[in-house]
Amino acid sequence: LAEFDERISGLEDNRPSPTATNGGTQHYFGPEIGDLADRVRSRAQWALDEFGGNTLLGDLDRSWAVTYEPGGWQALHNHARGGTICTVTLNLDTNPSEDTSRGALHAVLPDTDGSTHLVTMPYWRGKLTIMEGSIYHGAYPTDAARRILVFDYAYSLR
Repeated sequence: LAEFDERISGLEDNRPSPTATNGGTQHYFGPEIGDLADRVRSRAQWALDEFGGNTLLGDLDRSWAVTYEPGGWQALHNHARGGTICTVTLNLDTNPSEDTSRGALHAVLPDTDGSTHLVTMPYWRGKLTIMEGSIYHGAYPTDAARRILVFDYAYSLR
C-alpha cells in the first residue's frame, strides 16, 4: 500500500465537471495508473473467483483518487455510464473506523423481489470493495481525513 500512498500524495483536484464528492478533492488518472490498476484488478479478480463469482474483469475504464477533508462526504451516485462497469475501491486510510456513521461507505442493494436494502460498511486500510457499477452508493461525512482509490473496469459474465 505504500506505493499507492506515494502515487497519490499531493495530487490536485482535476475534475472536469461536478461530481458527488463534497469536502474533498478528486483526481482522475491517465495511463500512468496502469500498473497499479492491473495489480488491483488481479487482486479483485482473485476475490471474485475465491467466493464463486462468475464475473471476469476486463480493461480499465477510468480511475481516480478521492481525498476527503474532515466532514467530507460522497452523495448517493453510481458509475453506470452506458457500459457494463465493475467498481473497485481501495481504502488507503490510516485511521480505520468500525463506526459506520463516520465516513463509512453505504450502498442501496436491490433484492430479487424488487425491494432494496441499505448496507453500511466500515473501512480500514487495504480494504477492497467490489460492486456492480449501477449500484447506488455514497459515503457518510467523515470525522477525519480519508483517502481512497477508485477503479472502474469493464466486465463480462462467464
